[in-house]
Amino acid sequence: MLAYDEQHGTDAANSLEAFLRCRRSWQRTAAALNAHKQTVMYRMRRVEQITGRVLAQTSDLADLWLALQAGELLDGSGDLDSLEE
Repeated sequence: MLAYDEQHGTDAANSLEAFLRCRRSWQRTAAALNAHKQTVMYRMRRVEQITGRVLAQTSDLADLWLALQAGELLDGSGDLDSLEE
């Protein structure tokens, strides 16, 4: 997904991260991204197409969440202190 974003000038990874942070609420995600609810829904469909995952499937959702968490840890933006607790 990151490669897709880079190649196409999109922001699917950040949209997905916001969607998950907002507990999969279309309205809260739209407000967080300053976008329309339909735009968020379109972006999440694109995430599904890009990744081959289904956001309604728990195992797929877990995979995507774990991938985002791993990416944050690898780029240094994750909260490593929370791992020590």
